[in-house]
Amino acid sequence: MEISKEREKELQIVEDIYDYCEILYNKMSESKTADYITFYNLVTELGKLVCNVDRASFWQWDKEKNVLWTISATELDRVEVADDIGIVGKALQEKRTIVTNDPYNDSDFNKSVDMRSGYTTKNVMVVPIYDINGNCIGVYEVINKNDGDFDAKRDSRKLSVVTVLCGMALQSEKFEK
Repeated sequence: MEISKEREKELQIVEDIYDYCEILYNKMSESKTADYITFYNLVTELGKLVCNVDRASFWQWDKEKNVLWTISATELDRVEVADDIGIVGKALQEKRTIVTNDPYNDSDFNKSVDMRSGYTTKNVMVVPIYDINGNCIGVYEVINKNDGDFDAKRDSRKLSVVTVLCGMALQSEKFEK
C-alpha cells in the first residue's frame, strides 16, 4: 500500500511533535531550577510545527494592568498591547478562537506590529489559554499558515495540545512565586 505525499507529510509532522515533546520532557527532568523561558520558547516552536505556520506567539494576560504581552514570540522582542486591542484582545475578551484569513481587511487586526517589524501577516488564528480552573489567562497566536488558510476547527484542535501546555506552565509559574 502506497502512502500519499500528504499522509507522508502528516506522519513526519507527528514524528517532529514527538521530538519536541521528548526535548521538553528531557529539559523538565534535567532541570534543577525552573527555566520557564526555555520551556515557553520550545512550546512556541511546537505550535509553529503543529499548525505549519511561519510564526507563533504566546501571550500572557496581566489582568491588573489590562495588557497582553508576549512571553515568547517568533523573531520578535516583547510586544505589549492593551487587552482589548487587535485579534489577540478580541480572542481574550470573547474567550473564543478567532481566525482571519484576510487580516488587512479585518477591522480587529492591529497592523502596528507588522508596521514596526516590516512583516506582512497574511492570515492569523488566536486561541485562548485557560488555567485548570477554566480562567482565561492568555492567548496563543499563529501567523501565516504555510499551506493555505486556517480552518478554525481543525487548526485549533491541533493547537489544543500546545495551549494546554501553556496554561499548565503559566499556572505552575504562578504557584512558584
